[in-house]
Amino acid sequence: MMTRRPYSDDAPGRNMLGTELFRTYTAEGPMGMAYFKSAQDGVTRLNSFQRLDNYPLFVAAALSKDEILANWWRETLWHSGGIAVLTLIVGFIGWRLVRQLQLQTRTEAELRQARDALETLNKTLNTLAMEDGLTGLANRRQFDMMLDNEFSRAARTASTLALIMMDVDCFKQYNDIYGHAAGDECLQTIGRTIANLASQRPGDLAARYGGEEMAVLLPNTDVKGAVVLAERIRSAVRDLKIEHSGVADGFVTLSAGVDALIPATGQVQSKELIRAADRALYAAKAGGRNRVCSTAQPAPA
Repeated sequence: MMTRRPYSDDAPGRNMLGTELFRTYTAEGPMGMAYFKSAQDGVTRLNSFQRLDNYPLFVAAALSKDEILANWWRETLWHSGGIAVLTLIVGFIGWRLVRQLQLQTRTEAELRQARDALETLNKTLNTLAMEDGLTGLANRRQFDMMLDNEFSRAARTASTLALIMMDVDCFKQYNDIYGHAAGDECLQTIGRTIANLASQRPGDLAARYGGEEMAVLLPNTDVKGAVVLAERIRSAVRDLKIEHSGVADGFVTLSAGVDALIPATGQVQSKELIRAADRALYAAKAGGRNRVCSTAQPAPA
């Protein structure tokens, strides 16, 4: 050996005849490459050798596996680190996105629940606004609305609209004798009876008109049909046998007035139907109570 780098004092003059490097050189020729353990320090390296053209010498250069892979490992670590950081960033963004989607889904669900609760509350409030709190019948507000609607519809279709106006007989005396609590219970019982008999069709409406006065609105019904229903209600209330010592009969009764008409657009108002049924109710009261009276309404020309 002529010289070696890194330089060592004992390297020059060393016999290379029995080394793996020289055997490979003699076997492969003036140029070659082989991977074997160094005879100098025992490190396995990749050796590349070549004979010089102008001198009886050959030169060898060698790199260990660690030296060869150093750049690769460095680049690999950098790339792996970059990929890891990018993966973390993408993972964080994905996690945030999933959280946002979950939050949005939860918020939408809560909004739906709130909307459903609000709709339920509105329905409840509308029901309460249209219902008499004592008897459970429709209240005066709902009655007035339905009367106007059904009156207009009857005018458009030239159909008959009937109204029954009812009043509990001698109800003031009942309150004076039994008290207002008993009077409320009496009205509740009568209200349930009227509702059971007068709500047979979708368009029929039983309402508390005011105080002890009840009303039943009957679309597509003539006077005869309304009188039949009014008699059924009057009889059912009498059959309840609610004690009333202030009247000769001894039980609570009611009187009813009935009228029906075919509205003519622009000629008859809905209040006319109420006034006509009221007149019939007054006639029933004047005739001795506990009875049904009706008035005749001629058809419009």
